[in-house]
Amino acid sequence: MIYSISYDLKNPGQNYDGLIEKIKSLGAWAHPCESYWLVDTQLNSAAVFNILKAFLDGNDVMIVSRFNNDDFSGKVSSDKIVQWINERTERYKNID
Repeated sequence: MIYSISYDLKNPGQNYDGLIEKIKSLGAWAHPCESYWLVDTQLNSAAVFNILKAFLDGNDVMIVSRFNNDDFSGKVSSDKIVQWINERTERYKNID
């Protein structure tokens, strides 16, 4: 399934490289916005969040949710991201 990961990291100067690397390790990924990722993984949203929360400070916030493959729209900076989304949403189109 495809999950969206959105966060606000509130601690300026904090090194969040570990968080980024962990997101990338979860499966195929796309990074369409600065604080927004899409990850294609077999894990569920709770498992993804439980893995990533170790990298958050007490005042950071994060939401992990299943990406809706039936209805989405937006503007992204790269055609590769659109291709990434289209390839995966087509594959999951008939899975509920």
